[in-house]
Amino acid sequence: MRVVWSLPPQGDSGGPTAISRAAPHHEALPTSSSLPRSGRNCLLTGKPVRQLRDDDFAAVLAPLDGLAVVSASARHHARTRLLGLQHACFQLGGLSAPPRQAGPVAVGPAGHAAGVRQPLIRAEVVRYINTVATTLRPNTVAGRTKALRVFFDYLADHHPEVTRLDQIERTHHIEPYLC
Repeated sequence: MRVVWSLPPQGDSGGPTAISRAAPHHEALPTSSSLPRSGRNCLLTGKPVRQLRDDDFAAVLAPLDGLAVVSASARHHARTRLLGLQHACFQLGGLSAPPRQAGPVAVGPAGHAAGVRQPLIRAEVVRYINTVATTLRPNTVAGRTKALRVFFDYLADHHPEVTRLDQIERTHHIEPYLC
């Protein structure tokens, strides 16, 4: 299996059905270097698009990270293009669940606050974030969390002796941070 570019047949709209009709003739399809940018991405499995299943995509995506000759950017673009094809296959009924873009699991503000290096301050920051999250909008909470995290990272790097909130002094810790 491999990913190549293919053009829809003459006079066709170029949607998933056009690719589906072109797929059985994969031996005659040109490679990406000989096609214009208006081509369509197609997975060559010897199957029409309507018959592609989850395991067909898994067979292509699994070895992609291990290919030393493929740059990180090319890997990202290949995954993105295959995600689009997976969405088309899901809409056509070939996949059991809608595809998801791979990546790290999102961490909420409380998770980011848990990254504060000073244990006693961390507990207070997590408590504060959980409290304000009940009344503020998510983006506001995320902004406050990031601001606190940057400040406490500064304290951990420049003033490691500060381990509690009551040890923070305006002239020694806050004003130099703001400068």
